[in-house]
Amino acid sequence: NGAFDIWQRGTSSSTNATYNSADRWWMYYNAGTTTYSQEATVVPAGFRYAMKATQSVATGSFVMVQCFETTTAVTLASKTVTFSAYMAATAAASVNFYVDYSTLTDVGPTGTWTTVSSIIQSVPSGSAYARYQITCTVPATAKSIRVGVTANTIAAGTSVYFAGLQLEEGTVATPFRRNANSLQGELAACQRYYVSE
Repeated sequence: NGAFDIWQRGTSSSTNATYNSADRWWMYYNAGTTTYSQEATVVPAGFRYAMKATQSVATGSFVMVQCFETTTAVTLASKTVTFSAYMAATAAASVNFYVDYSTLTDVGPTGTWTTVSSIIQSVPSGSAYARYQITCTVPATAKSIRVGVTANTIAAGTSVYFAGLQLEEGTVATPFRRNANSLQGELAACQRYYVSE
């Protein structure tokens, strides 16, 4: 659901530390309130929707992560991967972009994780999207993988937009592709995932 096509739980939520908006994405904030909502207007070319995260206070931060089950994660162990996303913001924002791993099986978002690599991405103000990426090598012992974005101490009322999040093998972010060849297939892929839902 890297294109945010599937929203079975609703299209807007301010509930903390839960799966409560776009399928497969777990949301958290540490101060004030972050509202996560479906965005259909400010989207990059080729996408129907984006995720819009709006922070209420400047002292807060928000986190958006997705965990990959062991059957997927072990296929990437010892391999170089690239995590990419399109991002835009209503005011300049610093976004931490990262890949984590765990040696445990089917770990949920609040489990024990170790960072493989992270980088701070500076997202300028404006509605024009740019694509950002991070490349790293997944440890051989990885049994679960988590990708995430965290925005820290952004101006109150700032909205950050995310679209086309993709983790793939290789050193280059290739054109975005969905997990399945149809929206019905993407829905089925969302529904089949493990217990962290």
